[in-house]
Amino acid sequence: MFSEMLAAELAGRIGARVLIATDHAEVTGHILNVTGNLITVVENNGYGAGTTTSMSALYVNFVRFLPPAA
Repeated sequence: MFSEMLAAELAGRIGARVLIATDHAEVTGHILNVTGNLITVVENNGYGAGTTTSMSALYVNFVRFLPPAA
């Protein structure tokens, strides 16, 4: 139930800068897409194309919305 509500909330925030934590990783980037329970984030370090990471909303521990990068 939580994962469905989380995915619905994140789907409304496409493009937002976030930090998403799971048990095994922390991903910082922009929400690229949310399909079902699958969240896709593009990490961009400022040099070239970013790395795309997809994760299931089932494994998300928390999401922190970050201010836009300067």
